[in-house]
Amino acid sequence: MSDDDDDYYCSGPDEEEIEYDDTSDVGASDLITETSLLQLEVQYLRMKGFRAGHLVSELYGVTTMVGFSVNDVCDEMQMRAAGLHKDLFVVIALTFPSSPPQYLAKCPGPGKVTVRQSSDTCLENKQTLTDAVEFGLWWTLEQRLTEHLQQHWDQLKQNCLDEMTRMQERDSEAPWSQVMNVLNLANETGVQVDLRLATLLVKRSAGRFDTIQECLFDEERMDKLRKQAATEFMYMDEPDWPKFSLLLHVIKFLKQRIARCTEKCIVCDKPHPLKLLKPVACDSPLCNYQMANLGLGVNLENEILRNPTVVDFLISTTFAAAAANNKYTRFPFEDGAEEVHAALKLCPRVDDMSKIIEKGESLKDFVEQKHKSLYKIIRWIIASNTSHISPIAKEHRIKDMPEHQFILASSTPAAEARFQELKEKNGGTFYAFHGSALNSWHSILRGGLKQLDHRTAYGPGIYMATNATTSLGYMTTAAGFPNSKLGAQLRIMALCEVIAEGSSTQCGGRVHRPKCECNKQSPHIRVESEECVVTRVLFLFTDSCCTYNVDAKNIKLATIDRSGRSRSEAANILA
Repeated sequence: MSDDDDDYYCSGPDEEEIEYDDTSDVGASDLITETSLLQLEVQYLRMKGFRAGHLVSELYGVTTMVGFSVNDVCDEMQMRAAGLHKDLFVVIALTFPSSPPQYLAKCPGPGKVTVRQSSDTCLENKQTLTDAVEFGLWWTLEQRLTEHLQQHWDQLKQNCLDEMTRMQERDSEAPWSQVMNVLNLANETGVQVDLRLATLLVKRSAGRFDTIQECLFDEERMDKLRKQAATEFMYMDEPDWPKFSLLLHVIKFLKQRIARCTEKCIVCDKPHPLKLLKPVACDSPLCNYQMANLGLGVNLENEILRNPTVVDFLISTTFAAAAANNKYTRFPFEDGAEEVHAALKLCPRVDDMSKIIEKGESLKDFVEQKHKSLYKIIRWIIASNTSHISPIAKEHRIKDMPEHQFILASSTPAAEARFQELKEKNGGTFYAFHGSALNSWHSILRGGLKQLDHRTAYGPGIYMATNATTSLGYMTTAAGFPNSKLGAQLRIMALCEVIAEGSSTQCGGRVHRPKCECNKQSPHIRVESEECVVTRVLFLFTDSCCTYNVDAKNIKLATIDRSGRSRSEAANILA
């Protein structure tokens, strides 16, 4: 992120903007010192490459802002999971409403906290936060940051008061407003000037700005002054930024929360039993309801533009699950499955939604013309999907299988790590296919494959086959939502990796092969432990063909890392 010398303002309608300096007759001297401290803090953050600015207004009080890039916080997969756009900055605005304006040490609490994403152009042009965009974690970060600041506010205030005392001592050497002007000018011209040197320049020039300007461009003279400043003002230490900087404190806190956003419930902050692939709500119906209604966890518009086919089949699986309306699938809406099914019946084509977004029009207004709940239902479908799904490039697809192929990681990082341990312990793995009815995939994509304990012909377990045609027999054909581009013959199959316990004739205890001693009557692979199987590839069948004579034994996949995804993201898959 490059330096920027323009303040980033958050202005209200018809607001009178006032930049206070030491010559202002508004407020007491301690207010001026607080504002000076804020100016120095903003200057420091700009020098460190952050976007930072402040506004002091008689009408709205004091607003401070800082923006940082997400590219050094998380990778692209984590950004997508959190609904973050990699080309936009995370922008935090802290507003302290008071009259006269007061900042930090004089305030009883942190005031209003706002977290959004905004472009570099938006920051440079001083746009208001109303032009910024919400993202998947905006509400969560606002709530957690507010709680954190309230908890630590007294200490932050004391750190500010301690630094103001030190600033008053420095002010006896040179007027603070003039020192700040020198620091700002040096930053504009790219000349390295610290607090000691700026103080010396003001003192030696008697505050004459033209003399200071001439000096800044005289390298020989500046070298001498740097040595003199280090000696004359050796007692004048730079502020202890990590200790007293409120904005730096906020940046550090938010970066940590974004990096670990999958570890806790996105609503109540309750820790998940395992670290997940995406930030989601816990099992609480209230948290799921709030997640759906607040639109947390995903940027729907970005997902539609980026992966329209994935969005299409996710809507289709939910439509089928709502139509089946079984007791194992919960929908966090007032009328449950009936409301979801009725809304998705009217869902427009994903391509049409993409066109609306590309034209800059409101997707929410467009889809809510069809059904009042449709936008939040689609958003919830995408956000609640905890699996990582990404298309496989045409040149890397498995041969003789349908064209729609995706990397599918439905295991949590902890579950994937456990799988790798079992793989090493048992000397390897093998691949097998799993087919299920369309209405089952809504749950599979959110909870992984689960073993069946009842209504099974050959005993409890997850059933699979090494031949794709065998698994096709268990994939009930069903239509997606009426406007799905995937048609009325949609079926779904997964390629799974299975721990190679035992052998082809001897059971390993949890993994049973066809005709082995515990599975003599079954033509299928039966896995009695969910930790022994993980999904790797997803296939969408959109035709009525009943024969795909592909043997999983002949498939080779690129190495899968411990996050459950291919190291090349769209794995180098060979037939």
